[in-house]
Amino acid sequence: KVGSGILALSASNTYACTTVVAEGTLSALNTTGSATGTDPVTVLSGATLAGSGTLAPTASQTTLVSLESGARIAPHVGTGSDTATLDVDVSASSASTGMNIAGGSVLAIAIGGEGASDCLRVTGNLTMEAGINELQIVKQPGMDAGVYTIVQVVDGALDYNVTDWTFPANSNWAY
Repeated sequence: KVGSGILALSASNTYACTTVVAEGTLSALNTTGSATGTDPVTVLSGATLAGSGTLAPTASQTTLVSLESGARIAPHVGTGSDTATLDVDVSASSASTGMNIAGGSVLAIAIGGEGASDCLRVTGNLTMEAGINELQIVKQPGMDAGVYTIVQVVDGALDYNVTDWTFPANSNWAY
């Protein structure tokens, strides 16, 4: 994916080529299968992975979904909803890492009312590398203090090495 703007993938795809998000946003909006085919997905610095659908690569590479330093995950972008859950299912593969989020990446999470929030749900193994990552909170109508699940690992292991989360300078939190 090159160029600014949002590329929405709303159907299940079976292509067998690596998906590279180099610029702009790739938004997975599929309701079945894998939005990005069977091979690995790489999100480069400055690009965004979003959506309320599923990425389910099944190839046998070491890492199936990777975000480089400076890449961004923002599930709600391009969905038409205040909040969304982006599913990454790497359980059907023999990949040892599954999904890798490099240090220096950005997790942009929308939080709304009544406990609703964006969520990155990974089925399989998730590694969050050491480094300073940025957590951006997108305030939606009705946002209030509460407990929100923003990252969930299902049937896998979480290797969490993040040393610090930073908040953008314009964040004003009273919670």
